Amino acid sequence: MNHKFSLVIAQPNYLLRRGVLSLLQEYASFDPICELEENGTLFEQLKQFTPDYVVIDVNFFATELANLNSSKLFRPSKQTKYIGVRPLTTAAGYTESEYEDILQFFDLVVLCNDTKQQLGAALQPVFEHDG
Repeated sequence: MNHKFSLVIAQPNYLLRRGVLSLLQEYASFDPICELEENGTLFEQLKQFTPDYVVIDVNFFATELANLNSSKLFRPSKQTKYIGVRPLTTAAGYTESEYEDILQFFDLVVLCNDTKQQLGAALQPVFEHDG
């Protein structure tokens, strides 16, 4: 844990946002450069910052795409890794097939109901590789 990673987290629920940040701190040292809780600003923020990681609620991301009126998924930065936290329900207005297409955008997707051990097992190799 000798390298400090920069991080943008986009999660509308304060308790989930705090929990995710707490969990991530167990696996890597982070500098959270931006915390987003409202839709409409993610891509604007990513134009300002080039974080190592973006941790984002998948439904939040789906809403951001709808706000852009674009079905094209793009990455403002090629070096940024995107970790999706998938809730138990699919974002409103998306078929399961469309939602699966959205999931392809992420480098890693974890389920919000995974146990701490399951999340750790998924996240640890990512940070060991980059650290």
